[in-house]
Order: sequence, then C-alpha cells, then structure tokens
Amino acid sequence: PEAVTISSFDPVRREVAKRAMARLVVDGRIHPARIEKLIEDARAEVEQVIREEGERAAYETGVHGLHLEVLKLLGRLKFRTSYGQNQLSHAIETAHIAGMIAAELGADVNLAKMGGLLHDLGKVKIPDEILNKPGKLTSEEFSIIKMHTTYGYNLILNAKNLDKTHALIAYQHHESFDGSGYPLGIKEEEFIEQAQIISIADKFDALTADRVYRRSFPPHEAYEMCAASGNYLFKEHIVNAFLYNIAAYPSGSLVEINNGYIAVVIDTPRGYSTFPRVKLLFDQNHRQLAEPQEVSLAEAGNLFVTKVLTVEEIRALQSKASQG
Repeated sequence: PEAVTISSFDPVRREVAKRAMARLVVDGRIHPARIEKLIEDARAEVEQVIREEGERAAYETGVHGLHLEVLKLLGRLKFRTSYGQNQLSHAIETAHIAGMIAAELGADVNLAKMGGLLHDLGKVKIPDEILNKPGKLTSEEFSIIKMHTTYGYNLILNAKNLDKTHALIAYQHHESFDGSGYPLGIKEEEFIEQAQIISIADKFDALTADRVYRRSFPPHEAYEMCAASGNYLFKEHIVNAFLYNIAAYPSGSLVEINNGYIAVVIDTPRGYSTFPRVKLLFDQNHRQLAEPQEVSLAEAGNLFVTKVLTVEEIRALQSKASQG
C-alpha cells in the first residue's frame, strides 16, 4: 500500500522514472504538466550523470581521446548490470588489469586500457531481463547475450576517434585459444592479441564478483582457474603475464602457512603472486603471539600459504583470543 513499483526493460529510463517519482511524491502535486516537468528534469539529471560517469571512468583508468558520444555510451553502463555485476565497475577493473598485462608484455598499454573499458559496450543493447536472469539461460537467450560482441563492434567502429582495432577487441574478447569461444569460434593466431589480454582480465574480474546465479570466487581460486587456462582459453604467454601481476591473496586476507601459523597478508611483491609478505598472528596451536612477526614468504624459501581461512575459522580464532 505505501510502495510504488517502477518497471522498465531500459535501466536508464527506469532511473529517470525513479527520480521523477521520488520528487513527485515529495512535491505532492499530481497533474500532467507537473509530471512532465519532473520527468524532463530527471532526464536531464540522468544524462548529466551518464556523461560524468563516462568521464570519471576514463580519468580513473588514464584513457585519453574518447569522443563525448563514446563517453556517454560508457556512462550508461553505470545503470547496467550483467548477471548482477555493475557493468561500469567491471569495465574499469578490466581496464586496470588489462593495462598491467599489456605493460608486462611490452604491448600498447593505452590500447589495452581502452579495450578493457569498451569491451562490453554492446551490452547497452541487450535486454535487461536477459542480462540479469537468475536462472539458466535458454539457447535463444544465450544467442542474444552473444550478440553484445557484434553490437560493441558496430558501436565502436562507427564512433569518432576509434578504429577497427578497438572494434575488433570488443568483437573478439570472447574468442578462445582452442576455438571454443564466440562469435566466430576462431582460434590461435586468427584473433588479435589485445583481445586475449582483455579476455583474461574480463574473466578474472567476473570470477571475483558476485553473480545472480553464484557467489564470487575468492581471488586465489580465480587465480588458479586462470592459471589453468593457458593454451586452452588463452595464449600461454598472456596467462603468464597475468599471473605475474595479480596477487592471489589480497591484503587483509587471513591465511594459514604450511608451518601451521596463522597470518594476515600485508602485500604481495610483483612477480611472487602466491608468496605474499605476511604478519604472523597465531602459532601452530592457534595461540595469539605476544609480538606479531613480519615474514616475506618470497624470501623465506620454505614457507607458503596452504589455505585462506573461512569466516567460521576467523570467528573461532577471535573467540579463542578474547578468552585469553
């Protein structure tokens, strides 16, 4: 009784309606002229947000030279989710990871970052109810999802200040080394390398994000899944460049070391993705250390992480520590 449901297949129009409705409820003047005015105001406000979000994404990733119309398309991803993951956040993270991989390979970093930002641009044309369907997609629905690569290719190819290479990255970022990808099922040397850089960056960020049909994978599990994909989904040297720059155990993770000690991850030196610098907190009997000790697993030689503690294990440790 005290709720209004707003429904639209277009997430941008839905955002406009939501803002207009909120103002209408506060305003209290329900007549056609007032409604039209509030809708126009809300539409202008959302368009401004779209532009600002596109500019912010380009600034955060250090990508230069995008035309205003491309920035607006990018900004529309702010109001888009795919399987529950915000599309603009995903684009930004993919761009950051792709840039690191490109730098490691000596490839064009700006092209990789731009490719990461724009790789899913075609999803602005995919119906929201398919992008966020909680259950299994039908073959017809999956065929529609796969069209985002073609839509992205056409949008980028027709945009100012972009060329066919940028378009091909979007078109080929779901192709696989073994030919099992889409849209064409091409393999090995038939696709451009930059598309593979974006592809593995895209995969890692997607794995570590919650989806409507599953919880996110912990970074170390996503790391292992990507590590196992060399000469299968991705070229081996691209996988190696990715692994060299990704921390399997993010700062703040509580981990168990092979000597039984419990530690918190401080940071991870580049090139030693599974050997972080840690601070030892508990001994092998799970007794809290009087003085935490910093240890570099990369330098220790015989120490390594055996597992990441679960929430339940962390709570048990905290409970034991509080009891003295």
